[in-house]
Amino acid sequence: MNEFAVFLPLAGFWVVFDSLNKATQFVNSLRDTIVTGVSGGTKLSTEHKKALLYDWRLSMMGTVFACFLFASILIFIGEHLFWDVATRGAAAMLFGTSSFPFFSGIFFVLCGISDQKLILKTIAITALSDDASEEFDENV
Repeated sequence: MNEFAVFLPLAGFWVVFDSLNKATQFVNSLRDTIVTGVSGGTKLSTEHKKALLYDWRLSMMGTVFACFLFASILIFIGEHLFWDVATRGAAAMLFGTSSFPFFSGIFFVLCGISDQKLILKTIAITALSDDASEEFDENV
């Protein structure tokens, strides 16, 4: 167990970092699709953007939950290793490693708030534009 415990912090950090990196890419890609209004060369309607907003919100909540879950798991493992003198150093490193997903979760919440404001503003502008073009089509 002592030889394995040395690699726990590194393995824990790698799993957390890799998972959060992929989640970040997915959530940001979804946000960019909504904001630009284009997916695969196709212009998105206001209704489609609203549907994607729900997907973005669920993905963001899942990412934040995963951050705090990863932090909790690392702390839980660290607590069990802490009571064995031979693995106390690994436990301390796990406690330190748990700060990465914890603070990532906080930053995801903060960035999510600003991203949601941007997305809602974009959807409102698109809705106004759609309404104006419908009125123009009716008058022509």
